[in-house]
Amino acid sequence: MKRWPWQKIASALAVSLILVGLVPLAYLGWWGSAHNLEPLSLPLPLRRGTYTSPRFRTDLDEDYQIEIYFVPFNRSPLILDWKTIDESGALIQSGSYKEDQRTGGNDVILERRYRPKRGSSQRIIVTIAQDVQAPDANTKLHIGLPERSLAQGYGFAAAATWAVVVAGAGAILFFVLSLMRVGRRQTP
Repeated sequence: MKRWPWQKIASALAVSLILVGLVPLAYLGWWGSAHNLEPLSLPLPLRRGTYTSPRFRTDLDEDYQIEIYFVPFNRSPLILDWKTIDESGALIQSGSYKEDQRTGGNDVILERRYRPKRGSSQRIIVTIAQDVQAPDANTKLHIGLPERSLAQGYGFAAAATWAVVVAGAGAILFFVLSLMRVGRRQTP
């Protein structure tokens, strides 16, 4: 029996293992670049006034979270109203937020279950009722999918482990086959 069919089968197996090991990583990379998990993140001054965001688009049919983060710990209470509107100006969702004197965290969640129509263009309007006395801060108004981002991170860890084990085994097999081929060429 000839040797070449065995080597071709082993080479095909090695290439298949490499591909099967890398496909989950490629899928996660594609999915993460195809979807916008954070459609809005912009600075928000903590001064009295009305602030309107630029248009943003949500592309998933999931619950988005509206939050303000990096709010300084030592500050006066934050009191505001917010609303999201679509491109025609129709109200999508609205709410109010009022802190008492016990300010604590630096993350203010305005809405955990903001679910606009998939693919719609919208704006958020925030009206701050009074100046917030606080040290300088990098305060941002943020709309995103924190749970999905976390799931992407866990998925990446699992896919990377899978790639190391499966694609690594294929790469080792391919390397051994290459060494055998080179060794066979050098022997007369």
